[in-house]
Amino acid sequence: MEKDIRLTKHVVKEVQNALEPRILLVEDNKMNRKIVITMLKSHDMTCDVAVNGSEALKAMLQKDYDVVFMDCQMPVMDGYECTSKIRMLEGDKKHTTIIAMTANAMDGDSEKCIKAGMDDYISKPINFDKMFEMIEANTKKRESVDNYNKIIDDNIDCFVKTTGLGKDDAKEILEEYIRCLPDLLSGISKAIDGNDFDKLAWTTHELKGSSGTLGILSIHELAIKLEQAALKHEIDECARFFAKIKDLLH
Repeated sequence: MEKDIRLTKHVVKEVQNALEPRILLVEDNKMNRKIVITMLKSHDMTCDVAVNGSEALKAMLQKDYDVVFMDCQMPVMDGYECTSKIRMLEGDKKHTTIIAMTANAMDGDSEKCIKAGMDDYISKPINFDKMFEMIEANTKKRESVDNYNKIIDDNIDCFVKTTGLGKDDAKEILEEYIRCLPDLLSGISKAIDGNDFDKLAWTTHELKGSSGTLGILSIHELAIKLEQAALKHEIDECARFFAKIKDLLH
């Protein structure tokens, strides 16, 4: 067993150096969740968690995931129904990789999973070598968080001064902020492209709030203007203010 874990850790370390997987775990069993989360954490990975299909649907409306590990048997809404609803919502615009997790590794299970819209399945107890291979195969390359490190350099001294935090603690909080930026910026960009002013307003509101709390005034002030333009449905102004925000980050 130790040999398998060491091999897995080596593979995942190489993947993690280049990529930041976005994983959603949909699992109602507390112990199963604990095992998966712990294995991911031991390899410097994290995941969002939903305990049923209904929660999974809400999570996927708010964030783009590289891969979803979907338990099949759950209360409220099972994995099959959840996957069917996700595919209906996605339509032809996108396709999130959904991996079924099933305790019944019978021939008919794979057909049932594919019919529901799942891409693949993994049997329980989970083979973590296989799980990490699936994560590697489906993780999309995206803009590195390192591109936003200038935000930390420019704001950490002021943040330390206003909060009284130690520099290490302040840096950890700012690092969490820049980890969230790619999703926020992607959401804003898609909302502008689709003239989705409601989504644009609440996504920008989130950016405004976090930037203001951390004292990142340059982004905060532009986010205020972008939110106001979104509420007025001024798409050209939205695009202009968003371009200014992106200029600050590059």
